[in-house]
Amino acid sequence: MGKERDKTIDIMKGFGILFVIIGHIFETPEIFRIWIYSFHLSLFLFCSGLVFSAGDCKKFIISKIKSLVIPYFFLGLLLWAAKTCRAVILDGFIGYRALLRDFYKTSLSLILAHRLHEYYFTLWFICALFFSELLMFFIIKKIGNRPGPYLFISVFLVFLQYFVFKIVYGFYWSIDLVPYGTAFLSLGYYFRLNKRIIERYLSKHLILIPVFALSILFTILNFRAGGRVEIYACYFGNPVYFGLSSVFGIFTIMIISNMMESSKLFEYLGRNTFVIYAFQNGFAIPVAHDFVNWLKPKSSLCDNEIFLWLVIVCVSVIITMILVELTGYFFPWCGRSSKYRKMKMI
Repeated sequence: MGKERDKTIDIMKGFGILFVIIGHIFETPEIFRIWIYSFHLSLFLFCSGLVFSAGDCKKFIISKIKSLVIPYFFLGLLLWAAKTCRAVILDGFIGYRALLRDFYKTSLSLILAHRLHEYYFTLWFICALFFSELLMFFIIKKIGNRPGPYLFISVFLVFLQYFVFKIVYGFYWSIDLVPYGTAFLSLGYYFRLNKRIIERYLSKHLILIPVFALSILFTILNFRAGGRVEIYACYFGNPVYFGLSSVFGIFTIMIISNMMESSKLFEYLGRNTFVIYAFQNGFAIPVAHDFVNWLKPKSSLCDNEIFLWLVIVCVSVIITMILVELTGYFFPWCGRSSKYRKMKMI
């Protein structure tokens, strides 16, 4: 995990952000959505744990403010501008008062950052990541690089999150999700300290089949125990089944990513997860649906549900990639791509 970027981690994050997009498309088959929701957010946290480093406290906090908090506000406002432009194109000018009222509501939602509040807008996961990384920093400073405690902390915090969900239904800046976030940061950091475990076991391609099977098994068990995982809505079901389905889901993607060795598309997506995450649900997917609605009368292929779903996924990804390039060109401090300033993302 030196200064060179780890392509496997980028590919893993690329899969993760693609799953985020697919999970937000309502045409996605529910059985697929159930599986990806069992681990896709945990995958991001795990990857952050794999590259996590704790240096000077002041520098660490400043770096997190620069790489997470400032882009959180700026990209949130950019998303509002993009959504407003789409609304104007589709419905005509909405009036100055309505525009100012909507801007005020959006700004307030970004400040409150309560994902279950009536004013909620977007990017709740960034808030949870920010505070989880702050807690993870102090845990590392206290424990050091002894691997054992991090595995215990990970398990303990998953159970703690289960009980937090019983008491708190969302909170400002998604602070209620800090146990969950820190649990998988800790798990990722545990594997960072035990890199040989990854190289020895997860590099064996034949292990993919039993690992994927276990991922499916624990996903099914957790779904039967209480339905689909929905971290956003403060629910992940049985903590044991959820923890195991997340771990085996993460390992599945890790093995596949290791088998791929390199992939320009997934590496690109993995390097730009923040910007893609910001625009995918609020803008790219709705525009993709606009395109499909325009295409339907022109092509009978749109009668095929699988074709329709593939078009929406592809168009959504293409739109987010265009927005990555535009953001990187005009606001290089706020995004990252292969051509512009590098910045650690989720």
